[in-house]
Amino acid sequence: KDAEELSCGFEDFELKVKYLAFISCLLQKPDLSVKTALKSIFRKNQVRSISEKFGINLNSQIVCLSPSQWKNCFLEMLEVVPEKFHPS
Repeated sequence: KDAEELSCGFEDFELKVKYLAFISCLLQKPDLSVKTALKSIFRKNQVRSISEKFGINLNSQIVCLSPSQWKNCFLEMLEVVPEKFHPS
């Protein structure tokens, strides 16, 4: 299921909880580079792909991501990272 197809209700709430866990995990060390922070969840080649796909500067600090870049990274995680590796 695509995240945008999820109906309101419990699944919607669950997705918000996952999103908050995702952001919290990546912001634990706010001075980290985007590259280093993303590598805590994604594989190196996935990080490179995310950078190219969404125009993200891997050398900037993780706190510099825009809201849409956060959303895109989260949706990418839902798609390519096995659930057992999702932050919780």
